[in-house]
Amino acid sequence: MPNLQKFKEYLDSEEFLFISDKRMIQKLKLMVTDFANDPKYQNKVKIFIEKYIRCFNKVVEEVGNNIVKLRHAKNGINEITQLDKGEKALIQEIDLALEYLTKGLNIAFKPENISQTKIKREIIIRYITNKKSQIHDGFQYNKCGSFSFYKKLSNLTRSDLFEVINILQNQKSKKINNWSVWNKSNISIVGIKHTVFSSKLYALFTAREENLKAKLLQSNPKSVEFSEAA
Repeated sequence: MPNLQKFKEYLDSEEFLFISDKRMIQKLKLMVTDFANDPKYQNKVKIFIEKYIRCFNKVVEEVGNNIVKLRHAKNGINEITQLDKGEKALIQEIDLALEYLTKGLNIAFKPENISQTKIKREIIIRYITNKKSQIHDGFQYNKCGSFSFYKKLSNLTRSDLFEVINILQNQKSKKINNWSVWNKSNISIVGIKHTVFSSKLYALFTAREENLKAKLLQSNPKSVEFSEAA
């Protein structure tokens, strides 16, 4: 069975929790096999299948139909309303739809792809800050101070968050007065090199806060408090 559980780190809507619940997936398979042709259960089967499809489609639509695997997932799950296809075919449709959904979400949550999705701002912040995400690898985030990297994320627009992802994924830092500085058009991140493979990100500034960034860059990195976000 495809592993959708890891996406609970980012996706916590009722619809996603419902369709990814292993008990609900098992119930769905029972509904299209053991109970589908029992007149006593036909109404319950219809209601449950419709709910599962509705939740499934909402998850896909909230991530984005532009990802081919997610479109395949949506098309596949809609096929299970045709109960006359037979048990084996219906189980295959469910398994394939879940497999496409998993692959589609893996594609959507790649740093280079996420800006092409419809994923909500709150989920993007969760994605950046989650230590298990690919984007977090090699960085420690400071939560101390009014311009701390961690705190400032919650004030950024969706497009600014994509700039942050782009910086963390692709940009090399410049050295200024023992600080490491990462710049993009509207975002600057200030930190220090911690080890050969990691950096501590102290502060985040928008283009309107250049004077505040300049002030920080005049200070000694060792004198600035750093408290790693959990």
